[in-house]
Amino acid sequence: MSEIFVHEFDVSFRLKSRPDVSYSFDEPLELEYGKIRLETKNGAICGRMTISLEKDDYDLVEREALKELEKLASILTLLFGTGLLIEDMRMEHKPLIEYQGNVIKVTLFEAITVKVNVAFKEELKFFKEELSKIKAELEGLKEKINEWERKGKGVLKAIKWWRKGYLEEDGVDKFLDYFISFEMLASTKGYKKKYSNWAKMFSKDYSITYELNGKRTISWIRNAIMHEPGPEKDEAEKLANQYADRFGKELLKAIKKIIIEEEPS
Repeated sequence: MSEIFVHEFDVSFRLKSRPDVSYSFDEPLELEYGKIRLETKNGAICGRMTISLEKDDYDLVEREALKELEKLASILTLLFGTGLLIEDMRMEHKPLIEYQGNVIKVTLFEAITVKVNVAFKEELKFFKEELSKIKAELEGLKEKINEWERKGKGVLKAIKWWRKGYLEEDGVDKFLDYFISFEMLASTKGYKKKYSNWAKMFSKDYSITYELNGKRTISWIRNAIMHEPGPEKDEAEKLANQYADRFGKELLKAIKKIIIEEEPS
């Protein structure tokens, strides 16, 4: 029977937000789940974790690492209220050590890196006394999200679309991304099946401003942008630019309320 070797991959990563946002921790955070270590460097959130496999497969490592990092980025988004995306990731196969009698065979492997550059300006600084609270909240949010995922509820996809909207520079695209997240949440909570006016009812129950200027609703804005060429589309795009940030802030509060205070049904 051939010996099964465990291949261990050291994965280091960097998470980015918008160009006007940076992060600063007084000391590294050691997370119990996934054995992830987080710290800040030059305004970015950087980290390291280990992934173990029974075969040398960089494609599988990349898929597993990205899955874990997408979840981490979503948790940090809920915690800090700022969207995060994976900026770069480095996967390094740890040396494989085999003992063959009196001979020790050490196999070395190449590292693979994917990198994108980004600049930072304003800083979110977290002092040492705050980090223990942040760590506890991270662990708690992880458990809550896992519970929703076990029940087949797509809250991570909703958070992912919120993060995408947060990072958009164009106000119209930002609004549309937020609306996709909004629709996913309403569907997750069953509003789309229960109500013909699901968007209005969901907005009312989760304190999201539905009627923005006394006349137009967020649903009208989305539909006019997507389907109404001419003056109505121009009006909708103007309103989307004007209200996208408020929509995003109210929507994030709804996401946190659903995940933290409610149980998946």
